[in-house]
Order: sequence, then C-alpha cells, then structure tokens
Amino acid sequence: MAQEKPVYETVNEFSKMARKVIDKYPEIFYGREIDQIKCVKITNKERPESKDCMWVLQAVKEPVRLDCPYAWYAVLWSKDWDEMDEKHRYLLIADILHGIPNGEDEGKVNPPDSKGYKCMQRTFKGIDFMTDPNVPHIIDDSVVWITNN
Repeated sequence: MAQEKPVYETVNEFSKMARKVIDKYPEIFYGREIDQIKCVKITNKERPESKDCMWVLQAVKEPVRLDCPYAWYAVLWSKDWDEMDEKHRYLLIADILHGIPNGEDEGKVNPPDSKGYKCMQRTFKGIDFMTDPNVPHIIDDSVVWITNN
C-alpha cells in the first residue's frame, strides 16, 4: 500500500515572528536571514510518535538552490503548530533558528549539540521546554541566554 504524500501549507506568520526573535536577540541569532527561510506545515498527517522533534530543517543544496529563493525549509506538523500558544511558537522558532548557520553556510544545517541545542536547553532549563507551561515569553519577557557552560 502506497504511503499518503504529505500536503504542505506555508506558515505565514513564521517570518514575522522570526524577525521579532532576531531583532530582540541579535547577539544570539546573528547572521540569520529571514528571507532565506521558508516554513511549511504538513496538514494531512500527524507527527509520527517515533519523532521527538516537532520540526525538521532542510537545507537547499546546489544546483537546486540556483532556482530556489530559499536556502532552508523548516517543516512542521500542522497539529503541533496549531495547538501551540504564542510563547511556545516563539520558542519553536528560536529552536529552528539555532539550526541555521550564522554566515555563508548555505546548503548546511547546524546539527543538534545533543538531543537539541544546548543553548535552548540551558536557557530554558532542560529538554522539555516545548511542553513546559512556565517558560517565559521570549518577546514579551527579557531572557538571558546561556550560550556556554
């Protein structure tokens, strides 16, 4: 039996929200270019139970990049995104932005430091920050990012 192909839809608010994150924390997200990132969500499937991460970041490699206006695609699942409150959406965007190299490394993705990005884990006190109801709102609140030990 053939698997159902995913149906994708653009996450329109991603770019606007990502711009706010980068503008508020330029020292953390230096070099990330919002116009180079396209965020889409899969609307006809739920995230597989075997997949811990709520997103996948894919780099667009040459020669496809020659004809594609985006260097990276962030892929989410509709149910995850749609059920998230605003502060968790901003956290998800910050997490995705950690996967994008800060420079001319098009065609590449930063691999996670462990089961995610250590900066996110240190700053938000653990690996379960995406399900923690008490995390700060990174736009409305002031966050001190912990970038090293």
